[in-house]
Amino acid sequence: MNHLHLLVRLDPDVAAGWSDEEVVRRWGRLFPPRDKSRHPMPATEEWTEWHLKDARWMATARERLQNLGWFMKCLKEPLSRLANRQDQTRGAFLKGRSYCNYPPHLTTCLTSGISAQGPSNAAI
Repeated sequence: MNHLHLLVRLDPDVAAGWSDEEVVRRWGRLFPPRDKSRHPMPATEEWTEWHLKDARWMATARERLQNLGWFMKCLKEPLSRLANRQDQTRGAFLKGRSYCNYPPHLTTCLTSGISAQGPSNAAI
């Protein structure tokens, strides 16, 4: 598999109705707390209460859970890390990579429209 198609529906009204507990619960499922070895751990009651008391964190988490740009970042980052490990390189995903045999001028045209938000000419 070398590409992925997603259909994403954002519903701000639903997200606005989430309680603070729901925001923490959803965040904990996506980004579980980690131990010192960076292994995921279950979200404890103490972890949940600590986050519920932090109004600034709550506002940031609520915004990120309903943000398409944040979703794309979270989708792209692990794929980029994996590709970088496999290619033994560093840096932004697709930077300096060309896996196709198109002529150089066409490859530049194809990759110049790619960003974290998707192709620049996409109809959303």
